[in-house]
Amino acid sequence: MTGDKQLIAMRRARRVPRAVWITDSDDAYSRATARDWHLHPSTADGQYHAHLRIDAADIPHALDLRCLVNLEVHIACDRGAERAHRLFDAVMAADASAVIALINNEVVLHRRQPERAHG
Repeated sequence: MTGDKQLIAMRRARRVPRAVWITDSDDAYSRATARDWHLHPSTADGQYHAHLRIDAADIPHALDLRCLVNLEVHIACDRGAERAHRLFDAVMAADASAVIALINNEVVLHRRQPERAHG
């Protein structure tokens, strides 16, 4: 996985990116974006949008995705629907606040329900 070390450093500094984009792809754009996302904020909104790239050899449920806790995560997977579902499930298990993916031309969305105050 590429881009996670920068996200972990940001989280340790108590800074939070606007969103995280995970690409499960080998294309050059994904590699460059995952490597350099932390160098410049978005020109659209001035905030950082973290980019992580998953390698073909990575096993989705074996990845350490704790850096995604309470973050909105968008997934793009070029390696098939079955793998995209496994990555989606792994990100949900990491307790992201929302997970959005396009799988088989359908938007798949999971938004964590806010915890209710006990009273």
